[in-house]
Amino acid sequence: LREHRRSPNSAYALFDYDLSLILPLDASLTDCRRPRIEAYIGQGIYHPPDVFQGERYYNPFPFDVGCLGNLYLNWLSRAIPVVPLLAPLLGKMTTHVVRDRFTAEEALAFLTEIRASLPPEIIDVLIEHDADFDCIMDPNRYWSQLPLEFQSRWKTHRRPLPVHWLPRLLRWICGTVTGYAMVARVRRCLKIQS
Repeated sequence: LREHRRSPNSAYALFDYDLSLILPLDASLTDCRRPRIEAYIGQGIYHPPDVFQGERYYNPFPFDVGCLGNLYLNWLSRAIPVVPLLAPLLGKMTTHVVRDRFTAEEALAFLTEIRASLPPEIIDVLIEHDADFDCIMDPNRYWSQLPLEFQSRWKTHRRPLPVHWLPRLLRWICGTVTGYAMVARVRRCLKIQS
């Protein structure tokens, strides 16, 4: 891998999920809000549920981190037993609790720490990269492959499952145009912010 990254055969690219926005340089990473309709543009398979409950606005910065986390989770879930620290990284990148989600800078710092801690024999391990979309919906699929002591130590980084029935009901209702319009109207009337 090290040799490949340094070779002229390597290419690097930005991945924008089929949606690029030009925002002012002083746009706040925490307070930026964009119309929710923009979140539906692009490859929906990796989208986090930030706008699935009738929200009118979303923050594109944590949304992108969630998209990237889901992409990594889908393709790198088989690497988690070999590199267990990927589980807390991906858990914090994909949590549906947006305020608890890693920023891009925090995710990169965590990943850099993981990389620095890996011995060369782990870096050179070949891992099968089959897609596992189920890991996006169920974090237990990858956490259950790790020792209980490790799971306990990193439980604060584990993506919580939506245990309350209301988010699931709202997502189901908002799955239709009419349902979304109804929930959005109720949210506006009750002055529930997104």
